[in-house]
Amino acid sequence: HQVVGSFPRPARFRAMRGRAMAPRAVGCCVLIGAVAANMIPGPPPTISNPNVLAAKPFSTEYTAEYFDLYSKPLRTRYSEVYWASQGELPLPEELVERFQNKTMAIVGYEADQVYQTAEGEVPVPITAAYNHHYEVYFMSSQARLVRRHAQGDHSPRGHDSAGEYWDVVAPNSAPGIDGEIHSQFFSEGNGGEMRRSFHGYAKGYGQLIWSPSKWSIIPMQIDTLNREQKGKGFVPGPLPRSALAPPNASYSGLVECPCSTRLKRESRMAYAALREGACPER
Repeated sequence: HQVVGSFPRPARFRAMRGRAMAPRAVGCCVLIGAVAANMIPGPPPTISNPNVLAAKPFSTEYTAEYFDLYSKPLRTRYSEVYWASQGELPLPEELVERFQNKTMAIVGYEADQVYQTAEGEVPVPITAAYNHHYEVYFMSSQARLVRRHAQGDHSPRGHDSAGEYWDVVAPNSAPGIDGEIHSQFFSEGNGGEMRRSFHGYAKGYGQLIWSPSKWSIIPMQIDTLNREQKGKGFVPGPLPRSALAPPNASYSGLVECPCSTRLKRESRMAYAALREGACPER
């Protein structure tokens, strides 16, 4: 996603750096691009629960070829939340041509938020934009993204009880090594750790997609940049009364998603634990 508008300079979210290769089982070629180090600078991420008995530690340095994807710009003001689908976006032409009627395996990816300047890309500080989570769809040339009305078993849907949701429609999309997989889904809620979180797969594993043609991203990003702060350093901006951040915290209390008192809220759902029996039908 990208964070522009009221920001001091245009910004972009480097939505994905996909790491891909072609699995031999489905007879595909390797992905475009050159072999390179990890996109995020610095030492590679560490595994929190490594196999201490392994003869060789698991490497978090990517070696597969890669391609870069960028979202559309995000335009926000202080405290605003950008949480919407950007619709279908085209994949690079070289990638589409290379894997036309072939299967590609995505073996890992990285994410970043960047300003785009005349001097090159500059990372967006977490004190300016908090990347709460993101969802990404990859689609084949025959698949398409549709907006559905929740009904039946799908109503209400999601933690926000939404009445609508996004879905991918594709023919013959039953998964299987001999079938055509027309869509793949990626979703992470790493928050402030999104840049240094490792999203690579074990050797021999990957997410397969046939004839990739387009992609879509649904970013959820919170504008935390205090425009009244001059100079270097971080000073929190105004917060809702429900915010739990202490005064002069080193982070923005907006990352906790506090609710504003300006919005009228009505709770229509209740929960209870049953000792026996079953919940009544809705």
